[in-house]
Parts: sequence; structure tokens; C-alpha cells
Amino acid sequence: MPETDLVSAVPEVSSFERWGMAERLAWEQAVDEALGVDLDLNLEELDQAAVRHYLLDLGFTSDEAVRAWMRRERVGETDLMYRAIRHQRWLKVCQDRWGHLLANQYLKRKEELDSLRWSCLYLDEYDMLFELYMRVKEDEIEMAELLSQFPQAEGSDRCGFFGPMPLSAVPEALKDRLKSSPVGELIKPFQMDQGWAFAKVEDKTSTMLDDKTRRLLLLELGEQNLVLKRNR
Repeated sequence: MPETDLVSAVPEVSSFERWGMAERLAWEQAVDEALGVDLDLNLEELDQAAVRHYLLDLGFTSDEAVRAWMRRERVGETDLMYRAIRHQRWLKVCQDRWGHLLANQYLKRKEELDSLRWSCLYLDEYDMLFELYMRVKEDEIEMAELLSQFPQAEGSDRCGFFGPMPLSAVPEALKDRLKSSPVGELIKPFQMDQGWAFAKVEDKTSTMLDDKTRRLLLLELGEQNLVLKRNR
């Protein structure tokens, strides 16, 4: 086969697909369709909280992170405001169409949204770990003091203090144990990866249906329903 035929035989791939952006584009188009044909955005409809809510819903918690994202994505101030208006409109659509499902979604997701802080010590040797577990259990040493004696704990994802974070973000090896453990009670040694660990729940915070959680759940409902519509 001539070289030109080889080239023509290769299926055409859009730039969006090549760079892994096709799914994102399809999602944004689905949102636009849900918003209706009138997509003219008027800055006068922007309320003072819209930009802040938009950035919080994207997961930003600091001005520094927002500035870095805007530089990286080349998002100007006006672009940001238009995105916030669109986000605000989409939230309203989610509320109008699926708001009646919000209470059920909250009850379904509450356990995963509840946040907790925990500490964990991980070692390769069971005997040493069990001895340290007993020292903490018998109040011979505090967990913080013990962890400070293990330099490998710094920066480790298995050893140290963690959170607060939602239960859904907790490593699978720990999720069920932390979920069922009362605050302050040591979790007896268990196997994790190639070694052994014990842990303690330092604090648990129950998620309330506040404004931030309400927006999160409405966005989830909107996404679920658009996915269902696309897959029909």
C-alpha cells in the first residue's frame, strides 16, 4: 500500500480527542443545551457571591491557587465572571429540575461527605508495631509523640496525621475501619500493603446541608441526569 494510502487509512482524530478533551467538550455542550438557546451572558446579573461560589465549587480554597489556575488556563477577569454567571445559571437549572431529589441525595451521600481526621502508624514488622500499639493503648505515650519519632512519617500517605477530608477520599484499606471507629479509640493492628498499621480517629465532623453542600449535591444530580440522557 502506498504511503499516502497508509496515511488516509488512519482514522481521523480531532484535536480534542487527541488531547483527551472530547469528553469535556461534550459535557459543556450538554450543559449549554440544558441552559437553553439564549446563552447571552449579562454581567449585570452577576451577584457578588457568584464568583466566590464558582471558585469554591471548583475546589479552590486560596487566592494563590486561583491566580495560578487563571495564569495556567489563561482565564481573564471578564472570562471568570462569564464562567461564574454560566455556573450560576446551571445551578438554577439543577435546582428547578432536580431540586426535589436533593433530600434523598443528601441522605445517600452524607456518610461519604462527613469529614474526619485520623492518625496512623505503619511499619513493616508486626512485633514492633504491636509493642508500640500497646504503649499508646496503655497511655504510656501520645500518638503525636510516637509519630514524631519516625522520620519516615513525614510526607508519607500511610504514616502520620491526615485530614480533615471526606470519608470518600480516605484510602480503601482504612475506610471501613475509620468509618466504624469512635473518636479517640485506637484501631488494633491490621495488615496494610506489605506491612502492618494501627490508627486512631482524631475527629469526625458531620456534614450539614449548608449552602456549599447543597450546591455540590445539585451539581451531582445535574451531572447524573445529563449522563443518563446522553446514554439513552
